[in-house]
Amino acid sequence: MGGPLSLDVLTADVKTLQGLLRDGRLTSRALVEAYLTQINKHDDHLHAMIEIAPRDFLIATADRLDVERKAGHLRGPLHGIPIIIKAGPRCDSSQVRC
Repeated sequence: MGGPLSLDVLTADVKTLQGLLRDGRLTSRALVEAYLTQINKHDDHLHAMIEIAPRDFLIATADRLDVERKAGHLRGPLHGIPIIIKAGPRCDSSQVRC
């Protein structure tokens, strides 16, 4: 990789991340670590994360995806890009009203 990469994970879009990963200027591991850093920095007061997979699991998965990318095997357009799934509202009854 070239010089240090300045990446704002709060504003980076998927196209930018795809390009950085494709060009080898960013790894999935570095991206996961950057996201975890932001979560650890802000979630104590935001309380936005209900559950986070264990760090060791996330890093091992990112490393595996980096190896696959290097071998030319991409699973899809989000290969190696972390995602967060927003939980919907909880309902106490079996009926959901919109």
